[in-house]
Amino acid sequence: QRIDEKLKQFADQGFDYIKLDFLTHGAMEGKHFDSSITTGTAAYNYGMKYFTKNLFARTAGRPFFVSLSIAPLFPHGYGHSRRISCDVFADIGASEYLLNSQNYGWWSGGRIYKFNDPDSSCVYQAEGERPTTEAEGRTRLTASVVSGGMILQGDNLTNPDARKRVAAIFSNKSVLELASKVPNFRPVMGDIGDVGGDLFLYRQSPDTVYVAAFNFDKKRVRALNESALRLGLTGTWSAEELWTGTKTTVGTQLKWNVGPTDCALLKLNRM
Repeated sequence: QRIDEKLKQFADQGFDYIKLDFLTHGAMEGKHFDSSITTGTAAYNYGMKYFTKNLFARTAGRPFFVSLSIAPLFPHGYGHSRRISCDVFADIGASEYLLNSQNYGWWSGGRIYKFNDPDSSCVYQAEGERPTTEAEGRTRLTASVVSGGMILQGDNLTNPDARKRVAAIFSNKSVLELASKVPNFRPVMGDIGDVGGDLFLYRQSPDTVYVAAFNFDKKRVRALNESALRLGLTGTWSAEELWTGTKTTVGTQLKWNVGPTDCALLKLNRM
């Protein structure tokens, strides 16, 4: 009855997006009201089938996006996106945490879910935390792009400093156009332990490749010097960094200096 009531409110008020949180609670083992249901997964399937059927019956004729959080990876099919991690905030530690999840969970985006959800992209300040640096803000948005391109802006825009930062970072059309492609970035490094993945690659076509490099260190510059062959690149490529517009040429090695808590998002075109 509560599901029916809440979905009627959402439908009647014209919403076209809903987030469902803590869904693993609906898959817990135990004794169920319906005695024919004997496992947590069966209960989860029953509840989610009821929910989606009810929702889409009420919102027929208009697009409606369903976002799942803290949800079982399987069974899938009940949402358009799934949060790839728990909460992600704004500072460099949050971006590193997210990119650990992306490094291991990249494969679910575009396959069993349309989007991996990287949480809200706060580029200035998460509630209750210190303001971040501009480098951390760039890294936070780039991490969302690398995680599949689902962008939820989450800053408090009543704060003029937050508005200024958001306007500066979200005005980069090249970065947003890349996000709109729902890019399938893959990690270059496989077994990274419990740290964040710091090098990802998206092959848009045989002649256009994007590389994202991150530096989680708060003090030292990262001198990236990666074999082009290890990245699957042969021949010569022109490269443009999308945040700075800096251009270079890539041959046998990809070399780039990434500042503390910053990132590099490179677009490579075959020459």
